[in-house]
Amino acid sequence: KKVACYTGKVGTEGKGTCKGGQQTCGADGKLGAACAGEVKPTAKELCDGADDTCDGLTDEGCAPPVQKLLRPVAKRSFGVGIAASGNLLTVSAPGVNDANFLVTHPSVYVYERPAGGAYKQIAELKPTDITTVNVFGSAVAIDPDAGLIVTGEPDDQTKGKNAGALHVFRRPTPSGKFALVAKHYAPTPSANARFGRSV
Repeated sequence: KKVACYTGKVGTEGKGTCKGGQQTCGADGKLGAACAGEVKPTAKELCDGADDTCDGLTDEGCAPPVQKLLRPVAKRSFGVGIAASGNLLTVSAPGVNDANFLVTHPSVYVYERPAGGAYKQIAELKPTDITTVNVFGSAVAIDPDAGLIVTGEPDDQTKGKNAGALHVFRRPTPSGKFALVAKHYAPTPSANARFGRSV
């Protein structure tokens, strides 16, 4: 006869990787000492993507995994501007065309990762006007608590040749989508000022 058993901390059975086992009742009517098949909480997380301590949290205290991000689209200078804060990471790809060195279809890619998990792309941000010269995303800043991403476009032509601009993207909730909410220019725009070289 087999009897269900669990010798781990009370309240951890059935959480994370923890599970109960079985004890075998011998011919003498006594239960065996071993609780075969049970999994008890570990003293600390094993950083394996599972809740090994069985406390309802996964990989707390673990360093984020090393990860290589590849450019989503070919012929883009992926990684020119990078910013990271909290669980968000932005990587800009101004989009230099290898054939003629003109900037085409610039983007800023937004990645997010859960605690202890890997980064996944959640958004692609683009400027309001795409030309062959404005280096959108050459500088990027993030405020994860406010849900804001600010990108520089130092070669924007709206207020003069290379006068520059800033784009502000926001998401209303942590699970929402980033959207452009404002485009700012220097208080006194001038040619070649390149407003937005740093943010």
